Amino acid sequence: MWRLFLSISHQHQNLICRDQNDAKLAHEYKTLGVDAIFILAAQFYEPIEAVRKLNKNRALPIARAVENNLFVLKANAVGSNNEKISLGGSMIVDPNGCIVHESSGFNSTGIS
Repeated sequence: MWRLFLSISHQHQNLICRDQNDAKLAHEYKTLGVDAIFILAAQFYEPIEAVRKLNKNRALPIARAVENNLFVLKANAVGSNNEKISLGGSMIVDPNGCIVHESSGFNSTGIS
């Protein structure tokens, strides 16, 4: 499915990191004719906060896809920086909210 998606001409727009929290931004892009949103993220938190936010940061791309009937492709950093960590969470979500592919987490090097 992913190869099929890349072979078709689509309009897309970007959201950056915590912009995924704002449903209005994704909706605004949809009204402009966008078929896909790329979420570019580097969600670094204190370790306990990173664990607490895993579910939220996984759910929001799914919600944006379903709310707007579009693809969401999220790329999130993995690793540590200045005593904060990012646990990853890169994913591809189809317009029905189904996860087409998802990274395996902190030890992941990406989606292939």
